[in-house]
Amino acid sequence: MNRAGVSGLVVVTFSATAVAAPDDKPYEPPPFTRFPDEPADLPPLLHDDDTPTLWPAVRHVFDGTTLEFLAGFNAPLEVAAGVELVLPWRIRIGTSFGILPRSVERAVNTQLVEHGAYARPLGDLIAASTERVLLWHGHLAVQPWRRHGFVATVGYGVAWLHGTATVPQVADATGMMVPDDVPLGDARFDLRSRLHLFDAELGWEWRWHRHWSLRVNLGAAVTLGARTRVTLQPAIDDARLHDLTNLAEAKLDHAYTTYVKTPLLSAFIGYQL
Repeated sequence: MNRAGVSGLVVVTFSATAVAAPDDKPYEPPPFTRFPDEPADLPPLLHDDDTPTLWPAVRHVFDGTTLEFLAGFNAPLEVAAGVELVLPWRIRIGTSFGILPRSVERAVNTQLVEHGAYARPLGDLIAASTERVLLWHGHLAVQPWRRHGFVATVGYGVAWLHGTATVPQVADATGMMVPDDVPLGDARFDLRSRLHLFDAELGWEWRWHRHWSLRVNLGAAVTLGARTRVTLQPAIDDARLHDLTNLAEAKLDHAYTTYVKTPLLSAFIGYQL
């Protein structure tokens, strides 16, 4: 009797387990759902905004139209800030304004004088004529491959130079002496130049957190043309001074078109809307 009871208990227990088993289903995690704006060909890890790792530019390449604000430097020409219109097919049209720091201009001018590009008097006149430098730059950039941060850029720029120089400074730079009988007084020469520049650059762009970018370029810039105007303040009506101003203008234009040809290293931080 005990054996039967045990057997019945075992059977009941086993039967209960057997009946309940079909109702138990193993846990299956829900399928991964992508956000609508995420490209399907990139792994989901690359779209985590909280990931601090720096990824290539392909992570958040935007194929629509938006704006990106930029700030950085274009050595040795300028410290600049600007904006870029980002178009489909990874085409960008940008514009910026910058200034040439006085310390950079002095360092470059000193190196050119020491290496014999031009004489010290002309170098002093160039330094005097670049007391204030403002640059405007427009560029067209293309990122050919979506999965690589390579960027090619061509640009056109205008530089406005302004400064003043004494009559002896201009005379020494041109090699033309001013007769003692010319009533100069405290007169100074006002120097204004406008340069037209062309540049081409190749670089790489990194992006992180969807909006931020770092772009580093290497390239070169050349002066396409220069126009200088030298005037005496206050004006003195003397033919010999007119000859001096004309010669000074020619000297400065020649120096700018001949020696403002430089390699470029640029780095810009960007924020894309």
